[in-house]
Order: sequence, then structure tokens, then C-alpha cells
Amino acid sequence: MNPIISFTTEPELLIEEEETVSLLNFNLSEPPPATGIVVNINAPNLSEFDLTKTQVEGGEITLEPELQQQLNDALDGTRVEDVPGAAVAIVSPFGSWFGASGVANLENNTPLQPDDRFQIGSITKTFVATTVMQLVEEGKLSLEDTLTTWLPESITADIPSAEEITLEQLLQHTSGVADYVDVLFTQAATNPGVFLTDWQPEELIDFIDGVEPLFAPGESWQYSNTNFILAGLIVEAATGNNIADEIRTRILEPLNLENTFFAEEEEIPGGYVSGYWDFNQDGTLDNITSANLSWTWATGAMVSNTEDLDTFARSLFKGELLEPETLNKMLDTTPAIDNNNYSSYGLGVGTIESPNRFWYIHRGQTLGYRSNMWYAPEDDLTYIELINGFSDDNLVRDLFPPFRQGIADDNFNFTITEQDAQISLPVANDGEIEGEETATFTVEAGEGYEVESDASSGTFTIVDSLLEPPAPLPNVALGAFPNRIAEDEDNLLTLFFEINDLPQDGLYVYIDSETPQSLSQFDLNQAVVNGGESLIVNPDLSGFAIKLFADDASIEIPLIADEIEEGIIDITYELKTRDEISEEDLTAIETVDFVSDYIINPQMVGETITVFDTFFVIEPEIPVKPEPIFGSLEADIIEVSGSGGLIFGGDSDDLIDASISSTGSNRIYAGSGDDTAILGISDRVVGGEGADKFFATSGGDNILTGGAGADQFWIATAETPDSANIITDFTSGEDVLGIAGLGIGFDDLSISQQDDNTLIAANNSDLAILEGIVAESLIVDNFAFG
Repeated sequence: MNPIISFTTEPELLIEEEETVSLLNFNLSEPPPATGIVVNINAPNLSEFDLTKTQVEGGEITLEPELQQQLNDALDGTRVEDVPGAAVAIVSPFGSWFGASGVANLENNTPLQPDDRFQIGSITKTFVATTVMQLVEEGKLSLEDTLTTWLPESITADIPSAEEITLEQLLQHTSGVADYVDVLFTQAATNPGVFLTDWQPEELIDFIDGVEPLFAPGESWQYSNTNFILAGLIVEAATGNNIADEIRTRILEPLNLENTFFAEEEEIPGGYVSGYWDFNQDGTLDNITSANLSWTWATGAMVSNTEDLDTFARSLFKGELLEPETLNKMLDTTPAIDNNNYSSYGLGVGTIESPNRFWYIHRGQTLGYRSNMWYAPEDDLTYIELINGFSDDNLVRDLFPPFRQGIADDNFNFTITEQDAQISLPVANDGEIEGEETATFTVEAGEGYEVESDASSGTFTIVDSLLEPPAPLPNVALGAFPNRIAEDEDNLLTLFFEINDLPQDGLYVYIDSETPQSLSQFDLNQAVVNGGESLIVNPDLSGFAIKLFADDASIEIPLIADEIEEGIIDITYELKTRDEISEEDLTAIETVDFVSDYIINPQMVGETITVFDTFFVIEPEIPVKPEPIFGSLEADIIEVSGSGGLIFGGDSDDLIDASISSTGSNRIYAGSGDDTAILGISDRVVGGEGADKFFATSGGDNILTGGAGADQFWIATAETPDSANIITDFTSGEDVLGIAGLGIGFDDLSISQQDDNTLIAANNSDLAILEGIVAESLIVDNFAFG
């Protein structure tokens, strides 16, 4: 009989403000097998929890097989021709993946394994720097020690300012010492045998004899491998031990890193994968594994695999190898000048900042190998990449999107290894006011176990705080056109509304003219309401209530052409809040009890309408608003001209161009259909239902609402707007942000948080503001580039 799983959750209430920890409890009716029991847990609202702080007892969270296969396929498709093989690890609290693709040896076509070892190049520097910082903690070294403090004159005599260059400057690349590798590679161009020589560290220093320093000590920043050859010599001078022995005693053995070695200083049982490089530039990959790594020594001679490097990175950056004060000093960075690998650099550790997170990193490269070790402290996320070839691209660009999406999905696997197991998940405090929500976790039935019928799921109630703030009140604006209307013409009066924060169940508003019988001028029976219900008129025909369901609703009311000569009548229709409705209407209008609470846009409270018996009445000239433009039921092409216009597209696929003849400040309602809008300047554009496309030009300062459907917002097309366009309803996973003609990609964008909104910029120009979007939620899949 299969084990029976009993599943419970606690506590019932989770408070975001307090980051309450939820507990998922698993109890098996009998001990699990040695390999554990893999259960699938359905969790539709997993995004409500801070997955970086997940803690597990009695089991392990694992990625679903489908996601692992997706990552394997992405790795296979990413390798370029010059990279025979690649091993990658992505390690997170909510599932990890160790992948491999290609071969470890071209000659034997040996398949590469995830635990294979590679040369790791300059990641060696982080091991050396950690060793130095431990010696600083022990008082055996000081970061203020200079070269002449520890090294003999035979080394320091040929290094300018040796008496001023400090150990800290060596570790941070601010010493100004020239890079011996530049000289070595120059010689290798005519004598490749330099890479087969068994070099001594002192001989490597000799390469810069007579080479001018890059700058005075401490005056700038420049990556130089010579710095860590000197740092390695100082470690040996201070301890009396070989640098490899110090690293092994202090780091490798305590962390049980069984696949990490210092080449040429230690034996490497089983060796490591072969490295390849088109050394002769003849189109053929050369196996150059035989190169003697003494040429790179303390600056890049170590060998490791993805699992060991993940363990090292986590242990270092989570404070297991250094005291907090020492680690903070190590991570205190200076800007990396004119360097594509790092944004800033500390002591043997660099940093970069991607659109989604901040990373501590180090990169490495030797002959035929390249490596990356990245750690994101806010997400407790590690990315390790090792290849046995040459490539300018990081595989992370293709691997991270499916991984991010996979761990944020609504299912995950949990391997239970003990009879009682538990997952702790703190609720995420996102700082947003969302009201009460729920999150349900359900253990799905699966192979090798059964689920107790009345103990298979649990539901949490999630609130922002114990004192929930009220939801924001809707903001309502009212306009009308035309503002002059005559009875002897076939005229319609159109009242239109703009509503922000429209409730899901609609909004009752009240409009009043304070002119009794004013509505008798209109044929209310023929009124057409778009985005709302029928009018409910008050008894003296001065106003009405209406329930609206669309944020761009409108009412079209025909004017009655009677034979009564009334002259000129001015009627002012204005929005009224509940508190502004008169006592008479409070008792007379039947709908007042359910007129909603809202606030009125002070710039669009209402409109004054002038009604004539005939347009032949002589009157003082009054400025007239532009006549509105209406599309047809067919596909229209509308070119907007002038300013302050009101444009309504029809129900087909329309093209509306405000970029040529318009000077801005228009209100454009594209209507339903798959419409295309070419933007001008300072317009308010609403797409409506359908897959709409918006194209920014050089104007900008437009406010865009896509409406229902999968919309495309092309925020820059061959030129950048003068000011950012605002997008009010961008929906990730449905809508797309487009950039064309600028020759840039996702990594060239600046994506930053501004209060509750996200600013997207490129080339020092603001392109768009996304209202209500969290900057870190945007990924490359949200964009299209042309």
C-alpha cells in the first residue's frame, strides 16, 4: 500500500505588512523510501510569497521535469560553433538546475556531464581575495601593507611606486600596475611556446619591467592580472605556505569542495574537460588543454565545477567565510572604468546590475575556457556558467527567462525525504494596496502515494495590513460636444466620460444642469448609451443618474426640433457628487441611494451647451470647439489636424495618424477593432477592444490606454520622443513594448522604479512610463525589437 499524505497549512491569516510566515505541513502515514516521494503542489497565487526566504525541512523543492527539459533545450540551442561544451547551474531556494550540453572532448566525442571540471580563469581571484581577507581578520596582513612591506627588492625594484602600492589597491585594481598578460600575449603571437613554459610567479612580474604604470596608485581603476600575482606572493610571504595550500586549508576543505584544485600546484585526479580555441585563426578549433597554467598562477590557475562554485559563492556572500565587517569591506566597490565586464569592483569581486536584479560576480577566461560566477543577494540566486571554448555572449540571456517563468508558475514539486516535512514561505510585502486576497495550496494526487481526502489543501487569507486602507475613489471627468447646437439642424448632443479606477461592477454618476426642464429639449427616448445603462431622469428634468461600465463611456441624445421660438438657451451640465446633490433631488430622484462615491476631475467638471432655434440668430461670436470626427463601420484612415480635436474611430480596423498635421491636445477614441494609432504630442489616446498598435514619434507626452486585447506599444520608432509617453494599462504577458530603428536590445535599456510606476529609457532619453508596473517584473519577453 502506498503512503498516505496528510497536508495542512497555518496560520489562516497572513499580513503583508508583517511578512507573516506561512507553514505547509506534510505528514506521511509511513516513512518514505530512500529516494523520497515527489509530490506536486498546485499554488495559483505563488507570486504572493517571498520565495527567496523559503525554508524547507524534511525534503527538497525541485523543478518540474518539463521546466528542466525546457532549460536543457535552451542550453543546447544557445551554444555557438566555437563552444564544444557548456555546463550551467541555476540555484535558487525554489528549485535548482544543473545542466550540460555538448562534449568534454572533441577528439573522443565524450558527452559533457553537469559535474565535469573546467578551468575557471579569473574566478581564482575571488578565492585569493577571500584568503587575503581571512588573513586580515587574523591580523597577519593589513590592507594598508605595501609591496615593500612583504616582497623583496628583487621584485619591487622594477615596479614604480612599490612603496606606495597597498594590498587593498592590488585586490581592487587601483594600483596602476601594468598588466603582464598584455606583454605575454604579444610575445605569444610569434612564440606560442610561452604557454607551455613552467613559469615562476617572479618571472611573470618581469614581463612588466620597464612598462610604464597605468596611473599613480589609487588615482583610477584598471583591471590588471599583475595585481593578483603580487597578492599571491604576499600571501606566501606572510604565511610561509604555498598559496594553493592556504586556499585549500581555508576554503576548499571547510566547504568540502572536492572538485576544486589549484592547477600546477596540486595533482588533479581525473583531470578536467579539454579546452578549445582557434589559436591559428584558420577556422579549426585547436585542443590547447596542454597549456601550462603556471602562466596565470594566482590570477587564474584554478579548476572547478558548477556545484563547487555555487557552494563557494553562497558561502562567501552569505557570510560563512568572513566576518560581516570584513565581508562588507570586500564588497565595498569602486566604479569599473571603461570595462564591459563589471559595473563596479570591490576586493576580488565585481558587480553588475541587470534590469531584474543586482549581482555580485566574477568572470574568468583562459586559453580555451570561459567562466561566470554570479550571485544575486536579494533573490538568493546563483548562476554558474562554464564553457570549453570561446564566446562573447553569456548564455544567461537565453536561460533565465524560462527559469524565471518556471519558478513563478502555479505548480512546484516537493521531494519528501522524512515522514514529517515542512515548507516555510513568508508572504511578500509588495507595498501595494490590493485588499483581501486568498492563496490556496493543494497536494495533487500522484504516483507512489495517496492523499488524504479531507487533508489535501489549505487556504490562506492575505491582507495588506490589519488596518486595510480604503480603495482609491474613481476619478470622473465630463465633457460635451458640440457646445453650440441648433434645432433646425439634425443635431446630436454627445456627453462623454473619462474614468480612472473604475470599479469592476460599474459606477453610478449624477449629472445636473440646475435648470428645470432642460432635458425636455432632447429626445431622451432616442438616447444611445455607449458603455453604460439607460438614463434615470429626475422629476424636474434638470438632470439624471446613469451607471457606467466603461472608462470612456458616452451618451448621444438627439435635439428636438420643435416649432416654439425660445431664442438662445444656455444649459450647463455638471457632474455632482453625493454630497452636492440638492435636497429636492435627494427626495425626488429614486436612484440617489445608489449614486456611487467618486471624485470629479476639476478640469472637466462639465460643459455649457448653447441651444438655438436656428443658426440664423445673430449673436456675439464665441470661440467654437473643433467638430468631432467620427469613423464609419468600415476600416477608416483618419488624419488628425489642428489641436483639441475629438476623434472617434469606428468598429473596424482603423488607422488614426496624429503625427503629421496635428499640434496636439486631442482626445482619440479608436473604438473596437485592431486599430493603429500614430502618436503626435500631448494627446489622450484610448484603444478600446482589440489588438491595437501605438507608434510613438518625436512628439511624446501622450497618455495611452490600450484597452482590452493584446496591444503593441511601440515606444520608439527610428527616433526617440521628446518626452516619455504614459501607458496606463500595460499587461505583462499580453501586451508588448516595441522599439525599432534604434539599433538597441534589451540589455541597452534602463528600467527603473519611480514610485508605483516604471520608467523605460535608452540612450539617455525617456521613452515610456508604465503606470502601476514593478520594474523588476519586466523581462526580455515583454519587448520586441526591430
